[in-house]
Amino acid sequence: MTGGVLGIDTAAPVVGVGYYSESSAASWEHRIIKGADAKLMPVVERYIQEYSIDYIAITVGPGTFTGLRVGISIALGLAFSLQKKIIPVSSLMARSSLIRQDKCLSILDARKNKVYAQVYDASPNLPVPLTEAVDAPLEDLPLNSVDFAVGEGAIRYRDLLMKEGIKVVSDAARSPALEVARLGWILRESAVLASDIQPRYLRSAGVSPPKGLGQPVGKPRIQ
Repeated sequence: MTGGVLGIDTAAPVVGVGYYSESSAASWEHRIIKGADAKLMPVVERYIQEYSIDYIAITVGPGTFTGLRVGISIALGLAFSLQKKIIPVSSLMARSSLIRQDKCLSILDARKNKVYAQVYDASPNLPVPLTEAVDAPLEDLPLNSVDFAVGEGAIRYRDLLMKEGIKVVSDAARSPALEVARLGWILRESAVLASDIQPRYLRSAGVSPPKGLGQPVGKPRIQ
């Protein structure tokens, strides 16, 4: 039987794990203050035991520096231990896919009064980017061309977005881990080796890269 895709998302405070195949789907999410790997690894191990996994999909950015580092490191560890390829997925594309609307602003809080954002036509199974991803103040975005907003940034700036006539769903900050896995399924022919995965930051960290960036963390218990 053909296996499916394990999806991991750690680009924002609500992290998640998802699984998607032709016959089944599952997801888990949790809001993290610190210690994302400690919360994620038991769930990842359970999914490895319960599902047949052929690929690993991971959100590679934009997003929080620490969050992306943790998620990519876990994905690398799995890829090496399970001998699987990885499918990189944009964290903004995955969030746009949550609401399947044609004028969707996918937005994450980037702090310093800025957001990571991109506009998508998310009505197709594979969302189509209508703008480039940016790291910019909210007022610099093309809000007049948007009908819906999704992502943790949409909750952070809900009042301002709604004043512009943009609809923000109540659970806009949820993790798109299942969508990461589903998009990974669509993009599985573009899977790459673990050594080819890099985070896609839109902003310089302004500090030295964390020790061990790009190195796998954790080791799933495989029976």
